[in-house]
Amino acid sequence: MRFMCFSHIFMLQFTAVMNKTGGSRNPKKKYSKNLPVAVIFGAFIIIFYGATLFNGFVMDDAPEIERNPYVKSLKYLPKVVTSCMWEYANQGCYGRAFYYRPMQYLSYFLAYQISPMPWVFHLIHLIYLFAAVFLVFVLAKTITNNFAFSFTAATIFLIHPVNSMVANWISTDSDVLFTVFTLLAVIFYVKWRNKGLIYNLIPVYLFYFLALLAKETAIILPLLIFLADAILFNAKLKEFLRWHKLKIYLAFAIPALIYLLMRSAVVGSGNYLGNFSLQERIYAALVLFAKYLGKLVYPYPLQAVYDFKLLPHFFSLTFLLSVLAVLIFFSVFVLALKKQKKLLAFSFIWIAVFIAPAVGFLQAAGAGSGVFMERYLFASTIGFAFGMSYILCYTFKIQEILSSKKSGLRVHPLRFLPKKTSRVIFICLASLVIAGAWTIVYINNKAWKDNETLYIKTLAQVPSAHGIRYQLGQLYFERGDLEKAREQFEKIIKTGQDWPDITMAYKGLGDYYRAKGDLRGAIMALQKAVETSYLSPRDYVVFNDLGVAYMKAGNYARGLVSFCQALQLLPENQTTLDNFNAATAAVETGYATGTLYENVSQELIEAPDKFNLLDFQCRDVCRAEFAFKPSAPEIMLAVLISAATASGAEEVKIENPAFDSKRNAISLSFDKKFSGKAIRFIFPTCRGIYYTADLSI
Repeated sequence: MRFMCFSHIFMLQFTAVMNKTGGSRNPKKKYSKNLPVAVIFGAFIIIFYGATLFNGFVMDDAPEIERNPYVKSLKYLPKVVTSCMWEYANQGCYGRAFYYRPMQYLSYFLAYQISPMPWVFHLIHLIYLFAAVFLVFVLAKTITNNFAFSFTAATIFLIHPVNSMVANWISTDSDVLFTVFTLLAVIFYVKWRNKGLIYNLIPVYLFYFLALLAKETAIILPLLIFLADAILFNAKLKEFLRWHKLKIYLAFAIPALIYLLMRSAVVGSGNYLGNFSLQERIYAALVLFAKYLGKLVYPYPLQAVYDFKLLPHFFSLTFLLSVLAVLIFFSVFVLALKKQKKLLAFSFIWIAVFIAPAVGFLQAAGAGSGVFMERYLFASTIGFAFGMSYILCYTFKIQEILSSKKSGLRVHPLRFLPKKTSRVIFICLASLVIAGAWTIVYINNKAWKDNETLYIKTLAQVPSAHGIRYQLGQLYFERGDLEKAREQFEKIIKTGQDWPDITMAYKGLGDYYRAKGDLRGAIMALQKAVETSYLSPRDYVVFNDLGVAYMKAGNYARGLVSFCQALQLLPENQTTLDNFNAATAAVETGYATGTLYENVSQELIEAPDKFNLLDFQCRDVCRAEFAFKPSAPEIMLAVLISAATASGAEEVKIENPAFDSKRNAISLSFDKKFSGKAIRFIFPTCRGIYYTADLSI
């Protein structure tokens, strides 16, 4: 009831200002005119999204903020530029991260200095959202000088339910900041186009650079500028080819190049397009484009993730309907161009330009449940808002409907009704739309309250969202609800063998068995995790956990091998290095005297290749040298090198093993009392195998 009352008051205010289409040259008048608009937008943001202030950190907020020590202290301020958001979680950035977003990093850093509480981050996030909404109004006003169109467009952008994900999720700071800086760049470009003043052009490049620092999607902004020239300002081909115009476009390369150099220095040059065939790309581009268009038109239901199967079936109903939707979209765009409806045509281009990165950079989004997400529509919603506002203001003439002034010619669709009646009808319809949007958003706000609430709702909508199910399992595990955690991990293993991160489900199950004291079950699950891993730096934790399980089971040789393999994936990880050193000490002290050879030969696997004896001599001690030429690169584990008499009756203690990499040789010494006896040596490696060498005198 309260909402409906506010909606009615809003519509009365809206009615009062709809006929103010002109601009004022007096800055004070501009300020006084824009202040009520800002107040209305602020009030609507509070009504729609004020409840988010009571929500916590969700999903990526934890590794980016809660568990990220680099946003918590002023001493890490340089990392805003020299690092990436996921440095702590990924144990580094170069070659291990896709995203370089210093503006997002800076936002978290400054917010944390105020308070680590989630509501502070949500409040700052809503301030960014307010800035985006108000700048949509300013941009529309700058292009059209039409208050009704501008106010309507900004309002549609604000209340559109598809933006609820961005409003609720702090980790989408990058989307909002990139949109804010993009809007500022376009506003100043339009001002420069209208007035030709150079001081309006310089901020365009500055805000373009800041937009890039917020999110890499901004790289596409020059294309939007080019199309704005062609559509809004009727620029002809000759004008584009003239140097005075060409240099305007070429200047965008300067901030872009600076950004790319900074990005390359921090995260490297990864494969952001992914390894997809041409058929897969065509299928994904058209189907995803159509899905995004559909979500703009009909956003319900809202979901945190969507399941997208990359199956290039070009004669499937899904693909054919997607092609039809895309054809209709661009046909309407062409028709708008022919009819000289420039603003409508530009709204279509805005939508297409900002959807393009989401349908093109599949690898960056992640193949699977992360390919299609509502957050990727945030900037495109501006184009949708422009288009809907154009239809309302220029086709349905809502300004005339709501105006209190008498007009001689009535051309709006409700002209057959008395003006007061048509106004009431429109206000009621608009109130219903706003109330409906608020209802959808309100329900979604509650779903984003905390991780558990969000995960349960998402899995009810998308049972195949294995990444979300794994996170729910982890949440239960960390909370101590072990059986609930096991249920989630086992469900993934049963139904999600095609999930790229199935390794993590096995790891979760291994953690469960470890917590229950079942070392045998833990080792079996973690071994499956190792077998399904991609051997990426992130997978070091799987090998490390397997090593810990082996150590607790008394299999010190296997534990040492697992820690060695973990260090190969992430050499600088201090925890694994400490575990490796502890395992080395355990090998020397944990096995019963004279059983090292027996234990190593039982725990590891014998390789088919053998080492050949190069030299042997006995004086005070016996010393042997063997040729070290394995078929694959190896890391020898010196502490595990052991030997026994050929009969296995007695272990031979090895002393001073040494490696000569230039000669590919291994030398060692042992007690002289074994001279004249047949001895078998084993040389274990980091791969979990051992080579043998026989000494027969």
